[in-house]
Amino acid sequence: MRVIAWARIAAILLILLPLFLLHLILRIFTQHTPCPRWFFRLAGVLVGLKINWRGQPLRRHVLYVANHVSWLDILALGGVGHARMVSKAEVRHWPLIGALARLVDTIFVDRSNPAMARAQAGELVEALKEGAPVALFPEGTTGDGIVLRPFKAPLFAALYPPRERAMVQPVALDFGSDAAEIAWIDQEPFGHNAMRILSRIRPIRLTLMFGAPVCSSDYPDRKALSNAMQQAINESLIASASRHHRV
Repeated sequence: MRVIAWARIAAILLILLPLFLLHLILRIFTQHTPCPRWFFRLAGVLVGLKINWRGQPLRRHVLYVANHVSWLDILALGGVGHARMVSKAEVRHWPLIGALARLVDTIFVDRSNPAMARAQAGELVEALKEGAPVALFPEGTTGDGIVLRPFKAPLFAALYPPRERAMVQPVALDFGSDAAEIAWIDQEPFGHNAMRILSRIRPIRLTLMFGAPVCSSDYPDRKALSNAMQQAINESLIASASRHHRV
């Protein structure tokens, strides 16, 4: 099965090179180009993602708040949602992955350095002002795709005081019966997880459930907003599990 994995890796690298060159050319004229979302979408197809979505994603001035199961989540939200990602700071220094993350305008958050929080929140605010969707995984790490980890309220700091035009939209990512196999948990090395998933023959079915968008001003503080987003995503996952069970 590793032959399948290496063939997929080769195909991803083949699409990456021309998109990278096009991205550099377009950056002469604009700060943000469509190349990252094209890459996310094509890479998702190549790794076997079959994505459906429910609800209506906002396309401008929105922070997507999602549960986090796998690195595949990034391909899905980047491709379908056209979103920039918020990621933990250490990803910046990962071989290859860090370079890709910087290339697609990832916003890095250093949770170990509170002194950096204000500057990082400012970067997120500027991204929302520019209009492009931004995706946040407030669990702070990947889970098992079934039970949500507690959301980290400080990650919502950029939304307070409430920002004009900025909306917040919960997004539940549901891998269905494949969640246990897809989930990247228990300190599994990225390389091992990637090879395991890329070696699959069966497609990876993922449903994105976009909930009702809200304004941060609807909630008194970031903790209340964080709790509301966690509840909305949890309810979507429970409802989806019930549908799978009936089927």
